Amino acid sequence: MKKGLLFFGVILLLMLPMLSLFNSGLPNTHDGPDHVIRGANYFINLSEGNIIPRWAPNVNYGFGHPVLMFFYPLAYYSIALFHLLGFSFIDSTKLVFGVSYVASGFAMYLWVSKFTGKTEGVLAGLLYMIAPYRFVDLYVR
Repeated sequence: MKKGLLFFGVILLLMLPMLSLFNSGLPNTHDGPDHVIRGANYFINLSEGNIIPRWAPNVNYGFGHPVLMFFYPLAYYSIALFHLLGFSFIDSTKLVFGVSYVASGFAMYLWVSKFTGKTEGVLAGLLYMIAPYRFVDLYVR
């Protein structure tokens, strides 16, 4: 009983940083609207048959820009995939934010537990997910 209650408490604690992702609309972030626009342009390129998008046709007042060449592609491929599954571009972006937040804690657990042990891995994963750096990464960049 105590382990189940502790597990539930830890899950609730880890959900606190993601509460603003459950609201309607995009949370107030510095780069959030830019990610939505780039994800939409990735989707446009992919629907036109460009497997490796390089040109964003809807930015720069409709003149386009090669901004897609200079950014990491996995997040934008994920946004396009979620949009293909039926989510809006804003919800797709928020899903990528949330999934990457959870996946980063799990990856930290896997990495630390490989070298030390499972208990230390759980602790490292939890501490990594509530570190201030993660909040800056989630809501500023």
